[in-house]
Amino acid sequence: MKTEIGGLKKCYDPKELEKYSKDDEKLAWMFFVDGCAILLAVYMRYGQDYNPTPNDLFIKKQLLTFEYSDLFLLENQLPFRVLELLTSSSKNGEKFMKAIKRFIDDTVITPADMKESQSHQQD
Repeated sequence: MKTEIGGLKKCYDPKELEKYSKDDEKLAWMFFVDGCAILLAVYMRYGQDYNPTPNDLFIKKQLLTFEYSDLFLLENQLPFRVLELLTSSSKNGEKFMKAIKRFIDDTVITPADMKESQSHQQD
């Protein structure tokens, strides 16, 4: 994360990063923690081989629903590169990326999907 902090900072308005202007390590840590939280939440729902164990974090599904919708708020978004960096350094990175793809496919409505949905409603 630290090695790519310059590129990650370019994804934001410089005014939004003023409090981190002299502390790249703190910003990199925030990206790391937020990215891990996103990966865990997405994998808990969309990981095909995810089987909770008693030692796993206990998160109510209702709270995950709020977290998923919260991911789409502009002020909460991370550069996708953060997730790529985290998954590329994991032995299970491919599983995480597949879960992310399923999450995106399941939650993002594309213009083509909207058009198709509207044509079905008119029938």
